[in-house]
Amino acid sequence: MSTEAASVILSKKLEDGSTDGEVLELLRLAPLRRPEVVLSMRKEWRGGRDQKKLRFWDKLEQAAFAALDRASFDDMDWATRKIFSTFGSSWRLNRLIGMKREAIGDNEESMVVYENMLEKDPNNRAALKRQVTVLRTSGKLSEATAHLCWYLKIYLSDVDAWCELADLYISAGSYPQAIYCYNEALLYEKSNWALYLRLGDVYYTLSDENSMLTARHYYSKSLTLNSKHNVRAMYGLLMSSQALESGSRAQELKNKNLKNWVQEALKTVYKDKCPSKLSLLPLQ
Repeated sequence: MSTEAASVILSKKLEDGSTDGEVLELLRLAPLRRPEVVLSMRKEWRGGRDQKKLRFWDKLEQAAFAALDRASFDDMDWATRKIFSTFGSSWRLNRLIGMKREAIGDNEESMVVYENMLEKDPNNRAALKRQVTVLRTSGKLSEATAHLCWYLKIYLSDVDAWCELADLYISAGSYPQAIYCYNEALLYEKSNWALYLRLGDVYYTLSDENSMLTARHYYSKSLTLNSKHNVRAMYGLLMSSQALESGSRAQELKNKNLKNWVQEALKTVYKDKCPSKLSLLPLQ
């Protein structure tokens, strides 16, 4: 289920007065990140009707994550205490404890929590990835990059990790390495329009004519996969097409056709969604 479709279903459930349990299940399975909705349904996850069932764990964990998002530490502490008293200790509970330490700015203590998790299970994915997050928030970008490279030697197919590594390389200005990371991610998700969009952005940043041509290709591919909600790719296609007009491809018919098409597409979007801002479009 797409995020858009899940959002529509959620709105309908809220309007129709669906039970809190149904709404929480939708948020968990979609998944949708709506912490304010989760926390507003305290009776459902504090009621304890399903304390002997696995889904009660899921509700408590869902509530704990929502509380972290909203910095509602009283709810967070209640949920983690309830998890411990009902289910005992586990790596999932320890992850929550470590994330609570992160949220209050105690990065050193959170690293201790994750290191203890890794002593019991050296390949615990959650602990390894949380360590990368802690290193990034601590400003230790080179260490975070090295840690994530090591992680990906174990979990090669983790697309999110490849994207995060690409982001680290971009922040360091290492664009060829970022391109490599996105291409690795595409090996596992060939139809992910967002990956093509990100590749287009990186090539556009390089700004030479060949890179701009490649950027145009990736923006076009992204729009082929998602033309309805992809204004950023439209902008990328427009800007790369305009940039190519000043080079050796100034008279290329394909480039002119792409530019004309995307200009009309952007005009349609702006007229429909925000007509007052139509004049801001960088049209030529």
